Amino acid sequence: VSTQSTGETAQSLRHNTSVQKFTMATNHYGDVHCIKILSHPAKQIALSGSRDKTICVYDMDCIEAQEKCIINTNTDHNGWIWTLDQEDGNSSKIVSGSWDSYIHLYDIGRGGLEKVSDLSVHSAILCTRFESNFLLYGTYSKFVAGYDIRSKNVAFKLKNHTKPVLSVAASPNYIWSSGEDNA
Repeated sequence: VSTQSTGETAQSLRHNTSVQKFTMATNHYGDVHCIKILSHPAKQIALSGSRDKTICVYDMDCIEAQEKCIINTNTDHNGWIWTLDQEDGNSSKIVSGSWDSYIHLYDIGRGGLEKVSDLSVHSAILCTRFESNFLLYGTYSKFVAGYDIRSKNVAFKLKNHTKPVLSVAASPNYIWSSGEDNA
């Protein structure tokens, strides 16, 4: 896993020529398919999900010192990890989606991932997105669905695609999705 640092805001990245590259050791032996940098009250944390069915948790504060950055390695999934998301900018709630057809909801406690619940959706999970108390997800079997985290029920399931759903997003009045069908 590589990271680049400028010490400045994203706005100034366009004009910054002093980007530094850091490479961190991982516990992954497979390709990394997703990464997520979290806003965590205690420290800056990053996650990576891989084809080796693991999620690694990193302490981003140790990068420049080039210390061992891995806090925890999670092996709850039985398929390729394809998506990671955080509930909002300051939440400790994390979600992962995998080719094992499970969505796992975690609380990121003292550096590790503590599984809170899971959801079996009978198809590979290709994308996830937290929106308020809903978790949107897209599947290999062409569905976009919304899971109500409070009631722990699937609130809706839409099949508007003819091929796998690759991305989901939401605005106040709409759910957006894109897929391999270019729709």
